[in-house]
Order: sequence, then C-alpha cells, then structure tokens
Amino acid sequence: MFKKLRDDGGSFGVVFWDEQVQSFCRVGCEAALLATTEFDDGRLILETTGLQRFKILELVQTDPIRIAVVEILEDSQPKASPTDLSAGSCVLQDQELELQCWRSLLEVAWLCVEVYSKSSWLPLLMNINGKQHPLSRMKPVAPPEEPEDPFSMDAWHRREQLSWHLVSTMRKGIPGLWDLDLTGGKIEDSRVLELMQSRNSTERLTLCLDGIAGAKSHLKQHQRLKDMMDNRTLADD
Repeated sequence: MFKKLRDDGGSFGVVFWDEQVQSFCRVGCEAALLATTEFDDGRLILETTGLQRFKILELVQTDPIRIAVVEILEDSQPKASPTDLSAGSCVLQDQELELQCWRSLLEVAWLCVEVYSKSSWLPLLMNINGKQHPLSRMKPVAPPEEPEDPFSMDAWHRREQLSWHLVSTMRKGIPGLWDLDLTGGKIEDSRVLELMQSRNSTERLTLCLDGIAGAKSHLKQHQRLKDMMDNRTLADD
C-alpha cells in the first residue's frame, strides 16, 4: 500500500490501537506520505504529515487492508465578526491563548538549555527560522509577527494547526532537550483521544498553556536553585 502511495500519491488513515479493548479507536487522522526509506528486509520508515481528523462511521473492508466510511472532524468555524461581541470575544481569547502558548514554549526551551546545561542547543535556538530548530515544524503556524485579522479563515486554520502541534509537543516534549517526565505537564494518550473528538480549539490551547506554565514554573525553581549553588561554589572558591 505504501509503495503505491509513494508512486501515485494520496493519503491514508492512522488510528490508535486501544490495548484495553483490543480494538481500533473510532477517531483517527488522515496522513499524507512525504517520503519513505526502504530496507533490504522490506521494512519501511515513513515520513508523514497529518492533514485532518476523521471519525469512523462504518468499516466496509478488513482484508487485505482496512477501508472505512468516515466523517471529517473540523473545529467549529468562527462566525464572529468585530461587531459580534459575544462570539468575537471567543476568537480574541483564542488569539491571546495561542500567543501565550508560543511565547511560553520558547521560554521553556531556553530554560531547559540553562537548567540542564545543554549549551550545544544554543545555536539551534538562536536561529528560530533554521530547519534544525527544535520547534521548526511549528514555526509556520505560530502567531505571526505582523498583525493579522483574527476573524479570517486563514487565521482560524493556522490556529487549529498550531493547537495540534502544541498537543503533540505536550505528549512527547522536545526530544533531547525537554523531558516532560521531569517537568510535568504531559498530556496522556487517553486525553489526546478525547481532544481528537472535540471541535473546540480553546479547550486544546487552554490545556496546553496550563501544562507549559506548570513546566515553566518547575524549570524556574530549578534555575533559582542552580544559581544559588553556583553562587555558593564561587563564594567557597
């Protein structure tokens, strides 16, 4: 199947296997195949990107591959305008949430460098537009430096994608730099599955901001402790 996708293009569905019930979950993500690496024994390494969520309505084939009828899940689109004060406040709230999430996430990355003495990461963090920056995949959907219309569809789509990048980061941290098992704030897989069925970007952004804020507080405490120990060492010398 993947060789055909590689040659002809197209997408495929990815769903989570629930060990507790020994079955596939009913919610998944459509993925596009970007590149493949094939080994002599037939194994493949796939590079993919997520496109959109779906809910399985009916499984119509199980062999040789599973084929299903699905419903595409999208966030509730903003119907607000600057003159609609009630709905408009929700859009502006999301705009402020995403900005706080992005700024706090960048701060966490810098704190990890200092607290865990990972100076080798400094060149990567200083070049935020570089491909090797740990958050480079998130940068294209990060809050723009130039003001944008928060009520536009482009802003809505960008904010939706950012929220899912944030959820992904809060599941696994930044490999090699930020270990969520040390700082806390990790979103468990069961919670991610709940979020995948939600059409509310505010819920995702709020959850991520809470996790990032908790991790930042943890790191700042370690930063203060590290400074105290360094000052004590200097005084002893």
